[in-house]
Amino acid sequence: MPVIQSSFSGNRLLKNGHAETIMPALFRKVQTAYKRERITLADGDFMDLDWQKQGAKKVLVLFHGL
Repeated sequence: MPVIQSSFSGNRLLKNGHAETIMPALFRKVQTAYKRERITLADGDFMDLDWQKQGAKKVLVLFHGL
């Protein structure tokens, strides 16, 4: 595998990669507008779908906990 040279240097205050991952989640608040849709299944269970429309022609589907 080739080595790619980079001039990237991480945050000077956060020396740990774990801290660089956790800090934005704690302090950065992102507001997004979405529409929630509930689909009721034949067995009485349901799925909640959150749609965020920004004019894109593609859809990304994420499943958590399967």
